[in-house]
Amino acid sequence: MNTSVDGDIGGEDFYRLFLYLYSVLGYIYAPNADISVVARKISFDEELTEQLLAIINSAAYGLIRHIEKLHEAIVFLGFDQVKRWVTLIVFSEAGEAPPELLRTLLIRGRCCELYAMRKKLVAPDSFFTAGLFSRIDALMGDDLDFLIADLGLEADVGKAIAQFEGEVGAVLQAAIQLDHGAWDEISGDIDIAMLVRCYSDAIMWCEKVTAAIR
Repeated sequence: MNTSVDGDIGGEDFYRLFLYLYSVLGYIYAPNADISVVARKISFDEELTEQLLAIINSAAYGLIRHIEKLHEAIVFLGFDQVKRWVTLIVFSEAGEAPPELLRTLLIRGRCCELYAMRKKLVAPDSFFTAGLFSRIDALMGDDLDFLIADLGLEADVGKAIAQFEGEVGAVLQAAIQLDHGAWDEISGDIDIAMLVRCYSDAIMWCEKVTAAIR
């Protein structure tokens, strides 16, 4: 799953490969995604599969026996954890993307998700997805609307990213404004103190999980 552009991978091939990796992310974040189907989708990429299995068999999990099957690993980790690890693996393999931009998107996604969880909003995963893909146009160097459609994101997530519509969009916009230091522009409907705590916790989360796959 090496996405770096070299003598063997031209710009167009890199684009297709990168889009494929992001399509995997879009697939696993789809509502009601089936574990068996997701395992089959991931298994098409041997390197991604190997890295997931390496993570679960690492000392961090302290398993007594070695896990060799992807579906078994997904069941053990839980679907939410698989989402996180696949996201981090894909981003870490995105050789053309600036590391700081990837870090920003991970923090933004986690911040939005934590805010949704702590405010007991519906579908926190959608908030994470919106933050994660909020600058996919910068990562891919293509039109935002086109990429949203190509990834097959849920309509509410796509609208949140493109126009800051809905509850997801409002939180995403606030997280971006916070990140840019535009505190005075944040909507009065947003609990700023809570958002700041979520952002701080998201930074710590990002540091821990990215360190685990370096």
